[in-house]
Amino acid sequence: MTKKPHLSLNIKKQADPVVTHKFNYGGGNSDEEEEKNYQPMADAFQRSLKGYQIARKEREAQRNDKLEVPAYIEYIEIHFQDQFEIKKYNKAWYDNYGLEYVKFTNFNKTGLFAVIDQEKFQYFFSQIESFIEREEKQDATIEFDNRITFIDEFKLLTTSDIARFDEAGKIMLLDFFQFPLGTETEGQIFESLLEYLNEREISYDFNEDSNVLEVYDLDDQTATEIADNFDIIYSITSALATRIGPGELNIPKREYGFTVTAKSDLPVVGILDTGISNATPLNSIIIDDKNFNLTTESPFEDSANHGTAVAALAALGKKPYEVDFRGEIEADARLLSIKILSENQGFISIFGVLDLLHKAKEAYPEIKIFVLVTCFEQAKKLNEPHSTYAYELDKFSHEHDCLLCICTGNNNAAANSDQNRGYNFNYFEEENTFLSSPAESMNNLIVGATGDNLRGGTFQGISSGREWPALYSRSSHIDLKSALKSRTKKFVKDNKNLFRPDVIAAGGDYEQITGFIVSDVNATLELLSANPAEGFYNQLGTSFATPLVANMAARLQREYPSLKAQTLKALIINGANKKQIKASNEKLIPKAAGHGLIDDEMSLYSNENAITIILEDSIKEKELKVYPLNFPEGYIDEDLGKTRGILKVTATLCFSFNPVKDIQGAYCPLQMAFSVFKNHAAEDILKTNDEIESKLKTTLSWSQNNRYVSKPIPASNTQKISFLIDKKNLEDEDCRLKLAIHCQINDQLIEADQYKNTEHPFSIVVTVEETLKNGKERNKLYDEMVAINELENISTLDVEAEGDLEL
Repeated sequence: MTKKPHLSLNIKKQADPVVTHKFNYGGGNSDEEEEKNYQPMADAFQRSLKGYQIARKEREAQRNDKLEVPAYIEYIEIHFQDQFEIKKYNKAWYDNYGLEYVKFTNFNKTGLFAVIDQEKFQYFFSQIESFIEREEKQDATIEFDNRITFIDEFKLLTTSDIARFDEAGKIMLLDFFQFPLGTETEGQIFESLLEYLNEREISYDFNEDSNVLEVYDLDDQTATEIADNFDIIYSITSALATRIGPGELNIPKREYGFTVTAKSDLPVVGILDTGISNATPLNSIIIDDKNFNLTTESPFEDSANHGTAVAALAALGKKPYEVDFRGEIEADARLLSIKILSENQGFISIFGVLDLLHKAKEAYPEIKIFVLVTCFEQAKKLNEPHSTYAYELDKFSHEHDCLLCICTGNNNAAANSDQNRGYNFNYFEEENTFLSSPAESMNNLIVGATGDNLRGGTFQGISSGREWPALYSRSSHIDLKSALKSRTKKFVKDNKNLFRPDVIAAGGDYEQITGFIVSDVNATLELLSANPAEGFYNQLGTSFATPLVANMAARLQREYPSLKAQTLKALIINGANKKQIKASNEKLIPKAAGHGLIDDEMSLYSNENAITIILEDSIKEKELKVYPLNFPEGYIDEDLGKTRGILKVTATLCFSFNPVKDIQGAYCPLQMAFSVFKNHAAEDILKTNDEIESKLKTTLSWSQNNRYVSKPIPASNTQKISFLIDKKNLEDEDCRLKLAIHCQINDQLIEADQYKNTEHPFSIVVTVEETLKNGKERNKLYDEMVAINELENISTLDVEAEGDLEL
């Protein structure tokens, strides 16, 4: 096939009029649903009440009055039967029970409330007690506030909930509550905490925007005392970064044996790692700038022998493996060394990292792609909210049109688990395999690893195939069904788009030797060493899969320099596939493999029989936008050898957003959805199926369900659809289909003004490809699509010069 550039749709010439989007049905059930048998609820309330009273006495005993903290605040964590409607019920809970919400987790089924008015709070307990008494005595005359029947259970927030670390260390993160209404007490406690730290000569930095304090050299006893006494802290966590990868393996020494050539127009990729050694062939493409460094070593030294290998993969991609690291290898990117660690394990200042990112963007405005493969050590818990680290990186990428390629983290215990004497795909269901922060980031590109080591010949890893996720790669921690299930409802909401990683790429694999799985030279990746005396070494890890994806992003940026970061992300995801992964546990595949293995050529180029169309636009709340897509008449006029599934369409939507930190269900406040419909006007697409059937296929609906307005399903900003087009579809619709997208604002937001009446950019990538049998290919899909659609060439690709290159 001949390489052809992807094309951009001219939305000024090829778009239908914008209309207001309305749902024909939706909403949620009332919070005040009746439950026929209240006894289980009464029993749960009895346990909660007793536990709360015991925990309150223990917490009071843990206080240190000598600290003279100006005030104490009590917090109650309430687990609800269903998602709490913040806008509808927040004021009632404040007015009646004296409770002010400070955080919603578990996708808004769990609320953490500060007790602002103790007298009103006692009314809350009196209603709980009345309810228990009514059930115990079976006395219907005993009245209670019906709101409490929406509660599942409750507990006091304690030190064990706040102090979420195994061992205090060099950098600890104190995440504060953000009181929506603001209180004078909050400020007084904060000043008292700073006085406490200053008296003990404990250093710290405060990030006002994130409401997080980075505290340095904190010991366990002091950290616990802070949690015991200063009641404005939601969590205390360690900033210890996980060990970057399994230990490197020695291989026979050999010279580098290759040189790197570079053209002047290369994009820049920032490598946030342990430095990039300039004593290697990479020296010619390393930017000579020492200003991005959190360590005492030079950013051009790599004593950990890690950042150099990551940089080589980001700049050179797979090309060195195709020529066995010999001869001249042309670079795809220049490298900016951003040194955040000097060894394979250490504490990371997230605000130090953010500061370097901002400085890099200011110094090099053209930079769009970064690689970050150091994650926090601890795996995330099931459905745990976004970390401050992920939150800050999401904000940075949204504000600066950037894309960080972030690894899922390595599960180094995978080879030591009693569950694994070989490859066990179901292992990815275990909580200890969940990804590590900041890999839950949504605006960036999250990468897991396959067992492939980029060598030809027989695959020698333990994975079921070189395309399968490697056992050390980490999986998604999100399970909406488990979070949103209810004792009072049979239907459980879900969003099949909400998972990580986004894609997987080659990272090397374990081998099986004498009944155990180990790292050895046959299945691991050969990597560039920072040490010229060593030349190369062998290792495996998500650290090395991630820069391969960054390399593809750099190649896309070079090929299509005008594209936004989210479009680069959409192109990579749209080209990925899971067709080689045939697991019996199909629901686990996206959680471990994301959208699948990256495909360089599919993401980078079109050809005679496959065309990729890029659409960049923006949309306001409650708008529906529709874009016609015209298809060649030859697909209905000619004998194609078949009539079903003559064309395949794959489409991906990506958009970035300004995240909401303290409401997990609205972390992504924008609820966009898209799909492809029949050749109908926007008004008809909005009608019910009874009025007019606009679905092209009965199984092809909106990419995610936004109908539940008052209790919205948590949204994903990455959505992908795929379907086949039959000959009859084109005949019935006059060879024209409609691509549609709509946008809603999450109704859980109390302060949503910044999202209303605002244009929200998005990117959609659509690939149309023939599926005809050999000998029946028309070999003119690309040219015909160009002739009948308003498409523009945005590529730097010289089609005349590249036209003879065969893939």
